[in-house]
Amino acid sequence: MQTLRVAHSPDSDDAFMYFGLASGAVRADGVQFEQALSDIESANAAAREGRYDLTAISVGAYPHLADRYLLLDSGASFGDGYGPTVVVPEGATVTSLEALAGKRIAIPGLRTSAALALRLALPEHEPVVMDFKAVGAAAKRGEVDAALVIHEGQLTAAEEGLRVVQDLGKVWKARTGLPLPLGMNAIRRDLPADVRRTAARAWRASIEYGLAHRREALDYAMSFARGLDRAKADTFVGMYVNEWTRELGPRGREAVERFLGEAFDRGLAPRVKIEYQGAEFAGRTRPRHGTSQPGPRARRGGARRRRGRARPAPPGPVPDPARHLPRHAPGLPRRARRGRPPAEARARRAARPARGRRLLVVRLAARRRRAPRGAGVAERVIVHQ
Repeated sequence: MQTLRVAHSPDSDDAFMYFGLASGAVRADGVQFEQALSDIESANAAAREGRYDLTAISVGAYPHLADRYLLLDSGASFGDGYGPTVVVPEGATVTSLEALAGKRIAIPGLRTSAALALRLALPEHEPVVMDFKAVGAAAKRGEVDAALVIHEGQLTAAEEGLRVVQDLGKVWKARTGLPLPLGMNAIRRDLPADVRRTAARAWRASIEYGLAHRREALDYAMSFARGLDRAKADTFVGMYVNEWTRELGPRGREAVERFLGEAFDRGLAPRVKIEYQGAEFAGRTRPRHGTSQPGPRARRGGARRRRGRARPAPPGPVPDPARHLPRHAPGLPRRARRGRPPAEARARRAARPARGRRLLVVRLAARRRRAPRGAGVAERVIVHQ
């Protein structure tokens, strides 16, 4: 039995994702998980040393961690039209983000995605690094001109005597049409491939279990809510544990590409290959449906039919001529005459990676159309099997 150390932020949304594993409802053959709590900037620093096997990280920190970690396709926290907010004291005269150019702004860490989003939106400012829980209070005391608020502070700014100047997730969505990538989970690339796959499957299953048992998962997450009432905690969890969390998909990966691409274009991050750990097969982390995979003979069936060898007729009545009649059968459309297999088998065949390959190179959308600014951060996206 191998033990993997899993680090996540002491926040209600990360705890919600971990509930399936914490409750014992999700188990993994040959692997057990040991929980560790760490704020996101500390997790970024620990990941640079490879301290945790599976850890939450900032998307903005990934270019500095890509040599040690692969991203997981599940477990992401994206701001879809919302995100970290720049706040000032209620009585401040600042009314726009541009008015803070050159000013001192408290940020929750240099490697956080929030800090990177701020640098993209407001290149000229003086960052003052401090604990994420202290940034708002520092702005109220006048130690800084503004504060960059993350986590539940996005919901409680007004109650704390702060006024929102700009929502960086809203600005990003208006400019790009994409969600703002904030946090993701990553796994050490030096772990054995089968262990990485098992851990990726278990992590996704834990998230799905929490979403399917929301009340119980929220009960568990409330112990990490840092004073939020249940209604606000539920809102916060809904903001950052959703379908983007279940699986990134092409749109989510495009958002990561765009975000890190713009950082590279402006000299804020090094160029890297964005690599993901697949949970089952290339491009997807869902458990395979059905009881078995077609064997090599079934995989070669299409090629045999194309060479003109008709399938033998099955015994008994033929319920579906499109599946069982030979290609020369008269009166059938061309597609039916080919004797194509049922939809389920076709789907399995399409999802299965080519035999003998360990990596799937996914062509970027930038190769099929004019690349937007920032698409050049990675030469290719790789999914490890």
